[in-house]
Amino acid sequence: MTPRIGTSVRRLDPARWLLGSSKLCERVTTPLKNPDAIVSWLDGDDIYYIRDVEEQDILLPQDGLETGLVHEGGTSAAVWSIGTKAFCKRSQIASQVAACCAELAGITSLTFGSASGRGGVVEPFLEGPDEGSHPSWEPRPLGPLSITECATYLRSILHVDIGPSLHFCHADLGPGNIMVSKEGNVEAILDWESAGFYPRLWIASKPMLSAGFYLHCEGFEREAWGDLLRGMLEKEGYKPVTFQNYQLG
Repeated sequence: MTPRIGTSVRRLDPARWLLGSSKLCERVTTPLKNPDAIVSWLDGDDIYYIRDVEEQDILLPQDGLETGLVHEGGTSAAVWSIGTKAFCKRSQIASQVAACCAELAGITSLTFGSASGRGGVVEPFLEGPDEGSHPSWEPRPLGPLSITECATYLRSILHVDIGPSLHFCHADLGPGNIMVSKEGNVEAILDWESAGFYPRLWIASKPMLSAGFYLHCEGFEREAWGDLLRGMLEKEGYKPVTFQNYQLG
């Protein structure tokens, strides 16, 4: 079943959102004269109004944005594009997720693989070149590998050293996997399929590589979540690595 927010909130253009069929949210930089607003608020340099739809309002999305629905309700992507402070509390969410990552990373292992240590992890960015013998649609679990085997393998494809131990990591903290309250507190983290023991460098590097960290919006904003999370992880002591001579899968 499609969540209600996925169908009832529609972006018309970069500064207007249709709420259901009778209400309009719009962003302006200067106060409107006689706005007749139901509610309004100040968010940084912008002012937001929610008002009734009027007959002269153009309610057709511009530039093919008819698929530009506001993001999944209940996640860190929800209503991301409607303001930066009033709705999302972005830094608060990213800080909490980074703190969770740091706590998880305190669990270490000498085996690269799943949480149990008995299986591999599904991480396409670490799989290396596909020799063509494996169906493209079928996941290729990597591991389990001893830390020595892991170091040798990753040095061959990433040209980096991995350190003396491996750290527990969720590895898929895109916005659709983080549930937050309306107050901006992280309530749950979903989809632990890729979780396992990884090199420390992978914790902050993964957000740089994967489109799974993109927000579902147009332009540079789509990378905002990954950039913010990476910055918070750096504050926790986890620095990303710029990989040399590595072709992403």
